Amino acid sequence: MEPQRLSPFSRLRDRLGALVGGGKGTVCLEVSPSEKTRRKSERMEDGELGGLHSEEKDGERTEDEMEDVGEERNDFGGGGTSGGEPHLWGGLRCGRSERELFASNRTTMTERDIHREFDLTKGGGGVVTRVKAEAKSRWRDFSWTQLLLSSFPIIGVLKSYSRHNLNADFFSGISAGVMAVPMGMSYAMLANLPPQFGLYVGLFYPFFYMLMGTGKHVVVGVSAIEDLLAGEAVSRIIGEKEFVSQLESQKRLLLDKGLARSALEDTLLQRIESHEALLTQARIDISIGLCVCVGIVYAIMRVLQAGLLADLLSVPVLSGFSTASAFLIGTSQLKHMTGLAVPADVENADFKIMRQWWYCFSNISEWNGMAVGICCLSIVLLAGCKFLSRRYFKSFPLPGPLIVVAVFTTVTYLCRLNEKFGVKVIGHIPDGFPSARLPSFYVPVLPASDLDGSAVTYRLAFLDVLREAFPLTVMFFIIHISIAKTITQQKKTYQIDPDQELCALAFCNFLGSLFQCFPCATSLSRTSVVSATGAQTQLHNISNMLVMILTLSLITPLLYFLPNAVLAAVVLFGVYGMMDFSEFFRLCKIGGLDVLLWLVCFFITVVFGAMEGILASIVLSLLWLLRKTARPQCIVLGRLPQTYIYRNIERFRMAKEEPGIKIVRFDASLNFSNSDYFDSRVRQKLEPSTRYLIIDGSSINDLDVTSIRMLQRLCSHLKQNGITMVFANWKGPMRDFLQRAQFYETLPPENCFLSLHDAVFWAKQKLAAQQKIYEVHALDRAGIPG
Repeated sequence: MEPQRLSPFSRLRDRLGALVGGGKGTVCLEVSPSEKTRRKSERMEDGELGGLHSEEKDGERTEDEMEDVGEERNDFGGGGTSGGEPHLWGGLRCGRSERELFASNRTTMTERDIHREFDLTKGGGGVVTRVKAEAKSRWRDFSWTQLLLSSFPIIGVLKSYSRHNLNADFFSGISAGVMAVPMGMSYAMLANLPPQFGLYVGLFYPFFYMLMGTGKHVVVGVSAIEDLLAGEAVSRIIGEKEFVSQLESQKRLLLDKGLARSALEDTLLQRIESHEALLTQARIDISIGLCVCVGIVYAIMRVLQAGLLADLLSVPVLSGFSTASAFLIGTSQLKHMTGLAVPADVENADFKIMRQWWYCFSNISEWNGMAVGICCLSIVLLAGCKFLSRRYFKSFPLPGPLIVVAVFTTVTYLCRLNEKFGVKVIGHIPDGFPSARLPSFYVPVLPASDLDGSAVTYRLAFLDVLREAFPLTVMFFIIHISIAKTITQQKKTYQIDPDQELCALAFCNFLGSLFQCFPCATSLSRTSVVSATGAQTQLHNISNMLVMILTLSLITPLLYFLPNAVLAAVVLFGVYGMMDFSEFFRLCKIGGLDVLLWLVCFFITVVFGAMEGILASIVLSLLWLLRKTARPQCIVLGRLPQTYIYRNIERFRMAKEEPGIKIVRFDASLNFSNSDYFDSRVRQKLEPSTRYLIIDGSSINDLDVTSIRMLQRLCSHLKQNGITMVFANWKGPMRDFLQRAQFYETLPPENCFLSLHDAVFWAKQKLAAQQKIYEVHALDRAGIPG
């Protein structure tokens, strides 16, 4: 009779049955109820059920339970299972003894066995073939309609829009719009720009984002951190420190007592005024040019599919940077809050936070008391509006900033506070809409000498602007995605597409630059208001835009008497929520290097500035990641008694190492940054009695050529010292890489096993055979017949 042919999967089933010590074709992972009853009654007859751990439980034990049981067994000596059937953990309760777990008739499966039995095939063809196949597949699935819908999500929103969402979207947009008016003017001052440019941003950015963005509640526009960063970048590009220094020198020359009233004095006055106008225009031009370059960087990031950069900064780093930025932003408003004229050399000096605070408090007698009072009262009024909104107006929050602006603009106009008390006001704001124009990248260069009558020259600063745009864009995108993801996690009704967000932000900055906008990102405060007021779709941006149109058309002349101190109060009240000391205290309770990351990022940002803080944050995050990668855990595994489960011998005291066998697990990808560390750690863990080194590759997800060379050197070193290297639990892609790197010429496939227990069983067999040979040779030398 012809023997029955078994399929490859039947043979695998038989091998797995042998793996756990069962009969042919049986995998002893579960025990039938009748079998459990029979075994339990046998143990009761033998008096073996009175121990500490003899109670049967269905299901698997957790890692912590296994650890606890391991410690208890170590303390109480076996837990009452003397001489009878052992108690097994982790879902492997097969009633097998130690001898059965390592039965002599047990078969193992190596790398070569699995390839021979199942004829594994890899993706055929070379790189060119695979690229062609991928291109054909994508072209086959290409659809112009799908491309249009994915590029402009607003089309899908309009197709499925329900009129029931109209009220929620309309009033949410109105709420965000009335907040955007005072915040736009306030935060434009952070970027060292005239107030109307903040209104331009509030008009165009939300509309452009609505067309391409995937965030239903996101409001793109002015924001404290982004505007502060943009203002500092523009100052560096135009060389504002040197520019202002020359202006101050000209003013000192004008005030020189030896200089009589003459035509030269008139000439200097005209020159100073023209140079100050040049500085203001340079800030505007370079801010608009920076907007273009930020759009270019966004587009490059989209082409490179760099949405993963959103995860570049860790939570402690972002928290430390946000808290430090609150101090920077608050310090920048001191001059508006106190009415004190802070010299330019103090504002633009190194360690400017400390120097500005010292200057303000050393000249406290020159403060404008009325401006300080207006600022403090505005903050109190903003806090009251916020309290009332949380308590009584949750569905439609009170527009605190708009109320404060209306109240104190009216009071200043009626009482003429600007004339009687010297309160500084915004002054004339051009009404109407900005005209479209191309951005300029030219920066004025003043003559070297104060008395030099030569004309002002200009230099092209495009490369400088582009260089500043790269870190700025990365930071903007990280903040944008962080806010958007926070809202989506709260709503749990839709997801953000980071790559499409890159397209949307590039679109906003490209088109915004044509309408005199400066680079901005997402506003946390207005996004939170839109979310709280129940907006359902991106169409809330339409009513937001209507508010800005009404403001630019009719209201800007009425804002002439708006005090600068009120705008400073809006900024100060807004940045209060940026201070995240609670996160620092949570990190202190947890401990670790995250606390150091928070502190370093905070102090670098406070002492040296926002951009330096960003760069330091990115470098620190990368160094922290590199440290984690370069120095991961390298642990020794032992087997839990009467199981084939292997655990860390330092965590599980019951786990024991097999004599002559060392099992090592490396908890990271193996690459150039940690290959030498792995080599040294493995050699440290070897003992004189070690004859087999088993490397558990279950935690290794990546390899490179450097690590392969290191493994080859290690294998050769071990062989010279009589130690055999064995691989177990390596993932398929890693085994493919080992084969492509010709590593199996150094370590034969017979030494590579699919399971850790197979490798241990094979090593124990080899050790037993070697011991038998040694005993026979010893008997022969002694002249005793074997």
